[in-house]
Amino acid sequence: MNTYRILITAILFSAYSWCYSQSLQEMITIAKHQSLDASYIKHKRVNAELAYKYYRANLLPEIKLTSIPMRYSSDVVERYSYDDDRTVYRAQQSLYSATNVMLKQNVGFLGGYVYMESDLRYYRTLQNETSQFTSVPFRIGYNQNLVGYNPYKWARKVEKMNLSLSEKETAAGLEEIAIETINRYFTIVILKEQLKQARTKFLTCDSLYQTGVYRSKLGGINNSDLYELKIERNRSETEIVELESKIETEKFSFAQFLQLTDTTLFHFEVPTDVRDIDVPLDKAQNLALENSSLILNCKRSKIQNEQAEAQAKTQRFLEASLSVNVGWHQVADNFRGVYKGLLNEQSALVNVTIPLADFGRRKTQLAQIRENIELDIINEKKATDNVIEEVVGRVSYMTINRRKVNSCAETYELAQMFYKEALESYKLGRNPFSKVCEALIRQKMALADYYNAMRDYWVNYYEIRRMTLYDFEKECPLSPK
Repeated sequence: MNTYRILITAILFSAYSWCYSQSLQEMITIAKHQSLDASYIKHKRVNAELAYKYYRANLLPEIKLTSIPMRYSSDVVERYSYDDDRTVYRAQQSLYSATNVMLKQNVGFLGGYVYMESDLRYYRTLQNETSQFTSVPFRIGYNQNLVGYNPYKWARKVEKMNLSLSEKETAAGLEEIAIETINRYFTIVILKEQLKQARTKFLTCDSLYQTGVYRSKLGGINNSDLYELKIERNRSETEIVELESKIETEKFSFAQFLQLTDTTLFHFEVPTDVRDIDVPLDKAQNLALENSSLILNCKRSKIQNEQAEAQAKTQRFLEASLSVNVGWHQVADNFRGVYKGLLNEQSALVNVTIPLADFGRRKTQLAQIRENIELDIINEKKATDNVIEEVVGRVSYMTINRRKVNSCAETYELAQMFYKEALESYKLGRNPFSKVCEALIRQKMALADYYNAMRDYWVNYYEIRRMTLYDFEKECPLSPK
């Protein structure tokens, strides 16, 4: 018998060690690491970092090999015969092969690019079996836009802002996950506390009903009062079943959100109070204006439209580019000869395009871009006003919500005492049973108000964290990782 008791005790202790209570902060930590939303946010951040690395890689030299190992051609070509003074068509078969190696480097501060290349080509006609090699052992050149538009300068601004925006959106997204966790957590906590109340209520109603049955046999209670006791007992039993079903549904949904498979490990630690967190308004407001992704999106849109404006302005009346290169080349009938007695080559090309008449298309395009910039300025101002308004409101709510929690806690205690008093009065025959039911309803409402007030407090605080990207408890910025 003692061995049996020891075994049962060990099993219960083992089960308890695995089913420890999870606090709200622990569940938030789990959600930020395991939920699908967290995984999605983190992959978006990695994607943005890779995009920035790709942009940085474009600033480095690029070496590229381009090759045509073989091209066979069989066709008819047009030739002029001087002997016969007429045009003749002849069948021709040929083989062609080419290889090119190029080193290219963008010149960011000028907006052009410099390149070096080496080229080798081979051509053979199969009719007379003649071969020809052409080579460019070395050529260096430079290409430059002459109208003043530098795409690299604008890309640097946009890409840096994209990376910064991604980091801020990641940190804000994690706080949104925390807010979702708080709402789900308190939903289950409220249901579990209501279930405890419902079970207590059922035991009370069942006890009163059994007493009523005994008293009815003695003629101390009429049938209508006995029916009322049984109806309330049955309602309590139904309420227990409904609450148990809701809890299981919410626990399953929460487990899906957290990517957990076992809901039996959910034993939440019921919060009893809220911490007094100091959130200075000026600091919160400045941080929100600095870290708001809404404002940053407006600024990015403005920069992109300014880039389009700069390009449209420079190309409105003239498009011009410069291409220069110097190198050496040679042509020979064999491979050895193609690298002997190299001949010097130079070329310079200025390409100019002047729109003579576009019937107002470029002018209209530029005006539209300028209007978009004005819209961006207005949107940024509206976003700034909205951020300031929300921060001021939420910081002021911190004090209000804290007081609301304390008030609701006191109300809940009074509701419990009111219920006990109503129950004792009913047992003594001073009050009807309806007073007990009324006290139970008040107690249930007071409990929900108390936990909803705590939920509102934490949701409001994490909304401030989301907007400011700052932890006011630890007094440090929030990390996006």
